[in-house]
Amino acid sequence: MAIDFMLRLATIIILLSNVLLGAGQLIAQNDLIPTSSIVFIEGRDAAGAVLSRGVGVIVRKNFVAANYHCIAGMHTIAVFHNGEEKEYISDGYLSVEEEKDVIVLSVPGITGSIATLAFGPFPEDGAEVLLGTQPNPKQLRIAKGTVSGTKELREIDLPQVISREIQDFTGGPVFYKEKVAGFCTAGYLDEKYYAYIIPATEVRRLMNRSFIIKSFISLSDESPLNGSYYQKNLMDNLNAVLWMKLPNAERLARKKQKMVLISVYTDWAGWAKLMGNNTYGSKRIIRYLNENFYSVRLNAETDDEILFDGKVYSRNIGSDYHSLAYSLLEGIMDFPSTV
Repeated sequence: MAIDFMLRLATIIILLSNVLLGAGQLIAQNDLIPTSSIVFIEGRDAAGAVLSRGVGVIVRKNFVAANYHCIAGMHTIAVFHNGEEKEYISDGYLSVEEEKDVIVLSVPGITGSIATLAFGPFPEDGAEVLLGTQPNPKQLRIAKGTVSGTKELREIDLPQVISREIQDFTGGPVFYKEKVAGFCTAGYLDEKYYAYIIPATEVRRLMNRSFIIKSFISLSDESPLNGSYYQKNLMDNLNAVLWMKLPNAERLARKKQKMVLISVYTDWAGWAKLMGNNTYGSKRIIRYLNENFYSVRLNAETDDEILFDGKVYSRNIGSDYHSLAYSLLEGIMDFPSTV
């Protein structure tokens, strides 16, 4: 009887030790993340009502990186730490990449540690990462996620991430080995939900691209990248045409039976630039092209060779009018070197 009791007690102690050890590992793993570098983002309208929320990280003194869709079209951007009442108001942004859903905000006086941005390749397929999420207002949660292959989006292969702990997460920093590996962005493509990871190298590039603080007024107030509308459908909410390389467009067109649209342009024609900006800046045209075509832009004067339909088209003849599109349609292997 005493032996049986001792065996049961030993079993309970072992089980309890395993539970505590598991919890300790999770806490230790989360402790590797400098949580003082993580901040909450709130986008508010002119009346002060909160319209969007997100999670960002301090990437430099007085600068915070976050998802663009959290602040698009907002009147005021407030930044604060988990569990703290004090908030800091952003006075503008340093740089933004709207298509990749990343922005670097200027936040004067923001306190906290500076997060380390990862260099080099992204974690391999199957690697475990940690996600900084905000399931409820002013509540930080560090959830586990797993890198699960890549998916081609906007001409590059972006890592995907899945998590059993939190479903349909739409943004926030991704941590790997104590560093910020990137930012999540999400949307629906081909009727499926995907969570992509924009690598930290994009944030670093934005930080080095500009040294001037710009007003939010310079961002379009009509940008559809905001809150639940952005999350509803990725294709509906892109504020730019999804340009891709010709071989990629050709390959995708064969799979999806979509047409390929090729826009030929030159760098020097000012009136052509104006026409192109007006055309491809229209929200209706953007949506129509993204839904119905695989769109390609070709510079008529700088693309030396073009691979199309298994043939190589070269710039071998002299100056002439635009004839690249005609050459592709008619199978003429040479097109003008200048136009």
